[in-house]
Amino acid sequence: MARALACYRDGLGFTVRHRWRPEGRLRWCWLDLDAASIMLQAYLKGKRPNGALGCGMSICFICHAALAIYCDALAKGLVLRSSAALKSSTVTP
Repeated sequence: MARALACYRDGLGFTVRHRWRPEGRLRWCWLDLDAASIMLQAYLKGKRPNGALGCGMSICFICHAALAIYCDALAKGLVLRSSAALKSSTVTP
């Protein structure tokens, strides 16, 4: 959780809006970057799924500036493990 928070906050420029720290340990947080938000949540002890971490996981930014956020993240040094995982779609309400 600490590494993920550092990536989003220190690397990509998100700010922490809310956080949940039971027993002094960060378990959940809500991060903002302009009009976009993302929430991070740690697995509870003994509740982590089997298999490699990250499998079956996705990140969806629902905002008008998703492409700008993506380009900014690349400019700040984000490295993707597989560009084949990228999918792009636009929905206009």
